[in-house]
Amino acid sequence: MLVIDQGNAWTPSGSSAWELSCEKGVRSKANKDYEERITEPMGLEISKATFVFVTPRKWPSKRKWSDERRAGGRWADVRALDADDLVSWLQQTPSVGNWFARSIGKLPSSGFVPLDEWWEHWSTAAKPHISPQLVTAGRGNVIDRIGEWLQDGPSRHYIQGETRDEAIAFLAACASGTSSSWGSMLLAKAVVVETDDAWRSLERHSTPLVLVRSFLGSNVSSQIAVKNGHHVITPIDELADAKGNGYKMPRLGLDETIHVLTAMGLSEEKARSLIRKTARRLQIMRRFLIDESGGQQPAWVSRIPQSLVSLVLLGQWEENQEGDRQLVAELVGEPYEEVERELVSLTVTPDPPLVRIGERWRFVSHEEAWHLLAIRVTSSDVNRFQKISTGVFGEVSPAFELPVGERHMANIMGKVLSHSHTLREGMARSLALMGTQADRARNIAGVAYLPNRVVAGVLGRDQDWRIWATLNDQLPTLAEATPEAFLDAVECAQSTQPECFKELFAQEGGALLENYHTGMLWALERLAWSQDHFARVAKVLAQLGELDPGGRSSNRPSGSLSSLFLPLIRFSEASDKRRLETLRTLLTTVPGAGWKLLANVYPTSSGLVLHRHPPLWQPWAQDGVPRPLNLECEMFVGELEKLLLEYVGSEPARWGDLLGILSALSPETRREGIAKLTDQVDEFRQHPDANKLRNIIRQHLHRHRSYPKAGWAMASKEVEALDSAYQVLMPSDPIEAHGWLFKGWPELPDVDPLDLNNESDDFGKRGEQVAQARLEAVREAYRFGGPSAIIGITLAAEDPFQVGVALARGTESRLAFGLAFEHLGSDNESLRNMALGAFKAFFSLNGWKDLDAAIERLRSDASVPHAFADVYRAAPAAKDTW
Repeated sequence: MLVIDQGNAWTPSGSSAWELSCEKGVRSKANKDYEERITEPMGLEISKATFVFVTPRKWPSKRKWSDERRAGGRWADVRALDADDLVSWLQQTPSVGNWFARSIGKLPSSGFVPLDEWWEHWSTAAKPHISPQLVTAGRGNVIDRIGEWLQDGPSRHYIQGETRDEAIAFLAACASGTSSSWGSMLLAKAVVVETDDAWRSLERHSTPLVLVRSFLGSNVSSQIAVKNGHHVITPIDELADAKGNGYKMPRLGLDETIHVLTAMGLSEEKARSLIRKTARRLQIMRRFLIDESGGQQPAWVSRIPQSLVSLVLLGQWEENQEGDRQLVAELVGEPYEEVERELVSLTVTPDPPLVRIGERWRFVSHEEAWHLLAIRVTSSDVNRFQKISTGVFGEVSPAFELPVGERHMANIMGKVLSHSHTLREGMARSLALMGTQADRARNIAGVAYLPNRVVAGVLGRDQDWRIWATLNDQLPTLAEATPEAFLDAVECAQSTQPECFKELFAQEGGALLENYHTGMLWALERLAWSQDHFARVAKVLAQLGELDPGGRSSNRPSGSLSSLFLPLIRFSEASDKRRLETLRTLLTTVPGAGWKLLANVYPTSSGLVLHRHPPLWQPWAQDGVPRPLNLECEMFVGELEKLLLEYVGSEPARWGDLLGILSALSPETRREGIAKLTDQVDEFRQHPDANKLRNIIRQHLHRHRSYPKAGWAMASKEVEALDSAYQVLMPSDPIEAHGWLFKGWPELPDVDPLDLNNESDDFGKRGEQVAQARLEAVREAYRFGGPSAIIGITLAAEDPFQVGVALARGTESRLAFGLAFEHLGSDNESLRNMALGAFKAFFSLNGWKDLDAAIERLRSDASVPHAFADVYRAAPAAKDTW
C-alpha cells in the first residue's frame, strides 16, 4: 500500500494497492490478486484508491485488462505495468536504475554513481563506519539551507568543504541524516557525475535530478542542466574561488563530534584523542579510522620536499620570532627564506600537510605527518634535533629574574625566552611521538631513546626550581615521552634537592595568581594512568605533599594523590587490589601523607571530584576505565575502614581526622572506633592537640543530639560514649574549657532535639541556653582566678563583646562596673569590646537611654569604686566605640 501526494506516470496520486507477480499466467494472476484485494482491502477505502498490478513480463493486453477492471467501478482507478513500463521507469530515475543494475550484477561503467552508493563506499571504508551525524556535527544551519534550496526551483549551487570529497559526503550525510522529506528525495534523485560524457548524457534528462558535478574542467556548462529542470551542486575544496550561490561548511563542532564518535563506538578518551590528532578535519579523521592495510594517503605525499621531512621534528613555530627562524634554518640546513618558499607551495593544495595562520606555521595533524614522514627522517636530522631540543628546553626563563609581583609584565620588559611557546610545544610533541611511536622511524636506530637523553639532560642533577617552572607547560608531554626518565628526575630532585620543590611551590602569587607547579602535577597524573607507574607516582606525590606549604591554588600534590584512590571512580588502569597495596605502603613509608590520604579519600556526602584527563600520547586507558561496580565500591570502602582503624594509632590529630568522617562510617566500624577512642582517651589529656580533639567531639555531640532521627545520626549509646570521652578531655582551666562559648553561635554539646516544625521557638530556646552557659563560664572563671581570669577568657574569646554581656548579667555590679570602667578606654580592642558589651548589657538591664545619662546615674552611685573624673576620662573613648 502506498500513499503519495503527487504521483507520476507510474505511481498514482493518493492511496494505492500494489500487487507484484512473476508468474507466466499474467492475466489469471492479475484477476486473482484483483479479487483478493477487494475481499481484503487492508484498511483501504477501495472506491477512493488505485489498484496497480506489476509484472516483469511483457503483457500486450495490459491496457485492455485495465480498462475492463476500471469499468467495473469497484476501484477509483486500475493500472497495469509490465516490463516495458519498468524499463522506462528505470531510465527516468538513473540512481534507482543504477541500484537495480548493481543488485542483479549488471552494473555498467556509466561515468556516474548514485549519491547513496557513493556514500556507502566512502563511509564504510572506515572502521567504525562513518555515520552521517559525524559529517554534519555542528553544521545544522547549512543543512537547513540546503533543504530550502532543494525545495525551490532548479538552480546551481556550490558546497565548499576542506576537500571536494568532504563536500560530497556532507551532501549525502544531509540526505541520510535528516527526517525531512527532502532527504529521501535527494537520495532518490542525486547522482554524482564523474565524467563530462556522463554529464552530457544526463543534463537533458527528462526527469528532474540533482546532479553533483565531481569531475574537474570547465568545458561543460551547468546552465543546460538547470534549464532542463535539474538542481546542480558543485563540490569545491577550501582553496577554490567560490562564485555564485552556495554554502561553506563550518568546522566540525567539538562537543557534537565527541558525542557522535562515542555513539559510533569509540570511548570518550579515544574520541578526544582522535579530535586532537586531526584538528577536527574530517578527511584526516577518516584516514585515521581507515585500516592501515588499505589506508588512503593525502595527495601531498607524492611530492614531499626534504625540508618538510626535517620540520616534522618541530611541528610548529612562529615566523615573527627570530629564534624560531634561526632554529628552522639550522635544522633544515637552508636559509629560512628558501624553506618558506618550499612550504608556501604546499599550502596552496587541497588537504595540505601544514598551514600558516597569521605568523604561525603548524602541521595540520602533527601525528599524521609523523606517520607519513618519519620513515624518511635521517640520522643527521635526529642528531641535530637532539642538540637543538636540549638547548631549547634547557633555557631558564628570564622572567624569574623579576619579583613575583612583576612577572606578569615579563613580555613588556623583554624578559622572554629565545624561542616561542608554540615551538616549545611542538618540539615536546615530537619527543612524545618518538617515545611512543618510534616504529614509524624504523630506519633510525635508537630513536626511541632520544627523549630519554633530552629529558635526563635537561632535568638532571644540580637544577633548581627555575627549570621546572620554565618547563611547566611542557612537562606533561615530556613525561609521556619518557616516563622513566621523568620520574627519575623528580625522585632525584626530591632526595638531593628538596628545597627545589619547596621554592617551586612558594612561587605562587602575583597579580595573575601564577603558579608554576601545575605542569608537574598534571604530568604525574597522566603517568598514574599506567598500572606500571601507579605506585611510583603515588609515592612521588605523597613526598611532594610533605614539601608543599599550601597556597591559594586548588592544584596541590595532595589533591592529585587523593584522586588516584577514590573508591567511586578510577583515574588509573591499576586494579583496586593494586591501589590498596600502594595505599598501605604509603601509610608505612610516608606515614603523614599516607594518613591524610586515607582520611581524605574515604567517601562522604560532600566533596568535589575534578576530571582527570587520560594521557594524550601513551596508550594507557585509551579504551576508558570502567566505572567500579557497586559491589567493588563496597569492598574497597570496607578495606579503607579497616585501614583507618589500624593506622589511627594514639595521636589525637589522627583521631580528629577519623571523627571528621565518623558519620559516614559503617555502623560496625563507627562502634568499634568509638570503643577504641574511649579506651585511649585518658592518654590524650596532656597532649597539645587534646583541645582540638575535644572541639571535634563537641561538634559531633551537638549535631547528633540536635537531629537524633536523621538517617546519618548515631545511636544514643554511641553519643553517650562520645560524651564520656568529651568529659575526660575537659581541662581544669576554665579559660581553656569555656573559651569556645564566646563566638557567634557556639555548638553546645548537651542540647535537646530540634523540632523542625517549630524551628523559631527551638532556636530561641537555644539562644537562652547559650546565654546561660556563658554566664556560668564567666562565674566559674572568676571563682577560678578572679579578675585576671576574666581578662584571660576575654583575650582568648573570638567574640569578647559577649564576655562583657555575660559579665554584666552574671556577676555583681561592683565587679562588672569595675572591669568595664577600667578597660573602656583600653588600647586593646578585645578588652575594649568586653567593656562595651558590659555597658550594653547595663543599658538593657536598667533601661538607660544613652551614655551621658548613664554617667549622671553613676555619679551618685556609691557602689562604683571609680572616681567621677575617671568615668569622664573613659567616656570619650566609649562614645567613639559606640
